[in-house]
Amino acid sequence: GPKVWADCADGNDCTTDTCNGGCLQVGNSLACSDGNACTNSDGCVSATNACVGSTVNCDDGKACTQDSCDPKVSPGTAADGCKHVAYAEGFVCATGKKCSGGVCL
Repeated sequence: GPKVWADCADGNDCTTDTCNGGCLQVGNSLACSDGNACTNSDGCVSATNACVGSTVNCDDGKACTQDSCDPKVSPGTAADGCKHVAYAEGFVCATGKKCSGGVCL
């Protein structure tokens, strides 16, 4: 029988699906979520129908923390997947300097 809308829904937020006797998926440039907590400003790229985000900068500017990002952090639980773990006391953070109380002295 003829196609219905459910036959044409491809599950991709970056395509606008239509059904008019046949299926048509047209790329769009809408906002989307790539499911990666280490990217932000996610948006659809119409040329590839892919959701792409910009890499989050997790550098907190502190020499006595190890900065990283966990892409699996659930969106909405934190602003992003950034993690800042304090280095141990005495960690060499610069030439002739060590971490003391979280500060590079």
